[in-house]
Amino acid sequence: MGSVKQLLPVFGIPLIDFQIRRWQPVVENEIIVVTGAYNEQVRSTSKLENVKWTLNQRWKNGLGSSIAHGIETCDLFFPETKACMLILLDQVCIGPSHLIKLINAWERAPERIVASSIGQKAAPPIIFPAQYWNELLFINHKKGAASFLKQYPQHITKVNLPEAEKDLDTREDYELFLKGLKDPSSFTTNT
Repeated sequence: MGSVKQLLPVFGIPLIDFQIRRWQPVVENEIIVVTGAYNEQVRSTSKLENVKWTLNQRWKNGLGSSIAHGIETCDLFFPETKACMLILLDQVCIGPSHLIKLINAWERAPERIVASSIGQKAAPPIIFPAQYWNELLFINHKKGAASFLKQYPQHITKVNLPEAEKDLDTREDYELFLKGLKDPSSFTTNT
């Protein structure tokens, strides 16, 4: 992409700040931000408050290592927490209303994993109940949660969220995302 994705500007603030400010009201400020390669740049640029920052020193090992690190950190900071939601920063079409759908599904069956559904595929955002955390610490680092989820298809509640498929992988994705934005307030509470 040629830039640090977390720091791409959106309405004059870094993408990381834009996204987390959208999501904070829904998740009650209990947010853990897992950083990796660009930890110093991201933390020194971000103006986020009420988040727990943690550096995954094994970030080169893949997304699974960041998931495991996030779970470990969640258990450390919030040991009484019953579940943890994994959201990928570049899922720019995921807003508060989508997170609320996932949370509502989890509240109806808190023992189940709740995942976004893209067709038949389970994908982030995903809510992992605490009973799965020990296994998540040892997931395949290159495959992320995919191989873990394949082990438990009968334990997953899927919520249809086609928006979860859209992310920022290229400069063109980013430009299309910006083109779709009209004003910052339209992305704070309902989308």
